[in-house]
Amino acid sequence: VDLAGDRDRFTLRELTAGDSAGGNIAARGSLALGGTAGPVVDFSAKLSSFRIAARDEAVVTASGTLTVAGGVTAPKITGQLTVDRADCTIPDSLPPSVTTLKVVEINGPAARRGRRPAPQAETAFAAPIDIEITLPGQTFVRGHGLDSEWRGKLRVGGTSAAPAITGSLENIRGTFDILGKTFRVSHGVIAFDGGTAFDPRLDISAEIAAADITAQALVSGVASAPTVTLSSTPVVPQDEILSRVLFGRGLGQISAGEGLQVAQAAATLAGGGPGVLDKLRTGLGLDRLGFGPGANGAASSTLNPAAGGAATGRPSISGGKYIANGVYVGATQGTTPNTNKVTVEVDVYPHVTIETDRNQSGGTGIGLNYKYDY
Repeated sequence: VDLAGDRDRFTLRELTAGDSAGGNIAARGSLALGGTAGPVVDFSAKLSSFRIAARDEAVVTASGTLTVAGGVTAPKITGQLTVDRADCTIPDSLPPSVTTLKVVEINGPAARRGRRPAPQAETAFAAPIDIEITLPGQTFVRGHGLDSEWRGKLRVGGTSAAPAITGSLENIRGTFDILGKTFRVSHGVIAFDGGTAFDPRLDISAEIAAADITAQALVSGVASAPTVTLSSTPVVPQDEILSRVLFGRGLGQISAGEGLQVAQAAATLAGGGPGVLDKLRTGLGLDRLGFGPGANGAASSTLNPAAGGAATGRPSISGGKYIANGVYVGATQGTTPNTNKVTVEVDVYPHVTIETDRNQSGGTGIGLNYKYDY
C-alpha cells in the first residue's frame, strides 16, 4: 500500500494484493475530508482471477473492475465482473438460524435505580450497489446428487445491507443421482427474482432411459424447499416409473421386498420422511438394509428361456452394521438354498477397502476395492 496525506485529502497511490492462489487485485483512489457535504470517497479496483469467495460452500474467482464513489456514509458501489471459475457445494443441511433471546437483567445497576436503559437505535451501513456479473461457464454446482455446470448473467442491486439479485443461470451439462440411478440433466434454470432473501427458483429436468420408457425427474420450487416429481414418455403411473427405474422391470414383475422399496421411494419423493425400510433399519439397529434380486451378489441368477435368455434374480434381503471404525459386517439371506453369505469390509486406507465373504456352502472370496471422490 502506498498512501499519502495532504491536509484534507488522502490519496491511495497504489494498493496491490494477492489471494495466495495466483489472483491479484490493484486499487487506486482518494478520500477528501473537506467537502461541503462531508467526506467523499472515490476508489477503483481491478481484479485479475481474484478469489472473491473462499468458503466451504463456495470458492469463486473473478476478474473485472469495481468502483466505490460518493459520500463516506453511503457510497455507491458499481462494477462489472466476470466469474472465471466457481465451485459451489450444496450443503447436506442448512445451519440452524440463531434465535435472539430476550434477556432480563435482575438486580443490575439499572434495576436498582428503578429504570431501564433506553434502547439505542442501530444504524446499518447501506451503500447502494449496482454490479453486473457474467458467468460464461465453469460455474460448477455439486451436492445432493447434482453434478452440473452453469452459465448466465446476474445483477446485484439494492444496498450492502440488503442486496437484491436478479437474473438467471442456465445449465450447460450435468447429471442428477436420485433413487440410486444417474439421470442426465436435459434442462435447467436457476432464476433470481430480486428479493432480499437469497432463495432462487429452480426449474431443472433430468431424464434416464429405463425398461421401454424415458423417465424424467423434475426439480422445481425454491432452493430452500425444492420438490421432485417424476414423469415419463410414454406416460405411466408414478409407481410404475419407480419400479422400472429402480429394477428395470414393471410393477407386476417385482418381488414383495422390491415393492416395499418402491413405496419408500414414492414416500421420499412426496416428502413423507423416512420410509418403511428406514424405520425398520433404525428399529433393528442396522446401518444398511435392502431387498432385491441377488442383493450384494448373494442370490444366483438363472436364465429364463421363455424370456429370451434374460437373467432373473432370486429375491434376497441383506443388512449389516459397522462394528468398529472402518469395519463393516453384513449378511445376505436368499430364498433358495446356498444363497446365504456373510460379508466383512475393512477400510485399510482412506480410499482402499478389502472385502471378504463366505457363503453357506463353504465357499470364500476376497476383493480389493479402490474408490476416490473427486
